[in-house]
Amino acid sequence: MWLYLDAQEDDDYQKLQGSHLGGASVRNLPPDHPAHCYKGVWDQLSTRQGSNGHFLLILDGARIVVPRRARKRILDFLHRRHAGIVKTQQAARQLYYWPSMSAAVSDAVEKCELCVAALPSKPLPSVLAPTMQAVGLDLFHAGGREPATTLSWWTGIPGTRSCKASHPPQPPQ
Repeated sequence: MWLYLDAQEDDDYQKLQGSHLGGASVRNLPPDHPAHCYKGVWDQLSTRQGSNGHFLLILDGARIVVPRRARKRILDFLHRRHAGIVKTQQAARQLYYWPSMSAAVSDAVEKCELCVAALPSKPLPSVLAPTMQAVGLDLFHAGGREPATTLSWWTGIPGTRSCKASHPPQPPQ
């Protein structure tokens, strides 16, 4: 019920409804008319009358076109599960529509302290990370030991480490 009342009190929404019910084409409306924000979906809009006699705009027969003054309340409702940006956007797209809705959902989730705190921490960048991304490795047997020699392809820095043999060395055949 409150959504119908918000639509009734929103001047831009009323202009949208009037133009749509009147069969207006977006091209024929003044440049500052709010319908220009809906030009990509204008032909997919319809109206639904509530029991109170007020109308809501509907997109694709199922999604409510949300009046500006109701968007914060809808965002709070959608975000109550703290499910993250993608899942909240998916839920929003099933039920609602307004221009830049995805950006509004992203912004709301990114500003949520609970969601930010629950994000996985990002590893700190390592100074050595690029140096060991590509290495050369040689294993050999010398004097009863099996050292491994490494060489960083990034920096050219060599390294040697002793390895325990998992089995005695076999002579070549």
